[in-house]
Amino acid sequence: MTFFNLNNKGLTLLEILLSISIISILAGVLYSVLNPIESKNKAYDAITISDLKDVGDSIEVFRNTKLRLPAADASGNPLVGADGDALKFYINAWPTTSFKYYSIPVTGSLAGTFSCISAPKAGDNLKNYVYISPYEVAYTGGSRHCANAVIICPTTSGVSACSGGSSSINLGRCTDLSGVDC
Repeated sequence: MTFFNLNNKGLTLLEILLSISIISILAGVLYSVLNPIESKNKAYDAITISDLKDVGDSIEVFRNTKLRLPAADASGNPLVGADGDALKFYINAWPTTSFKYYSIPVTGSLAGTFSCISAPKAGDNLKNYVYISPYEVAYTGGSRHCANAVIICPTTSGVSACSGGSSSINLGRCTDLSGVDC
């Protein structure tokens, strides 16, 4: 009984290509599972969305109690604005993840005020997570599901989606978290 075939000089081209294909597929799967930057961004985004929803809910409770929205300072932190002491009963601490809060007055036929809270999306400086309240079709879009909820809006690099007031928030370009247009 022989274990070696002296006529076989090596691997065929097909065997080599098949081996390279299998190794490439396994490397791709391993990279997608162990991609630390994407995993970190997903974790950061999950925390941001949760914090944004909590802050938005706290602002809503303040609005329902005081019948107005809290004022903020120039940095976009309402805890150090004119209503800071009163708002501390509703929000323990302002998130440290670049949150910006705007209380935006609306004039004309839509007299009133709405709040807009935004935070940057990890790994994409052209998108913000945004929470807009209360629902009003003129400044929160025609779809009720985009008000009082966290949505994703495009913005220019490093600028809050809320910073320009009601005219800068084009909810026609925003989507909810599942990708449905506002």
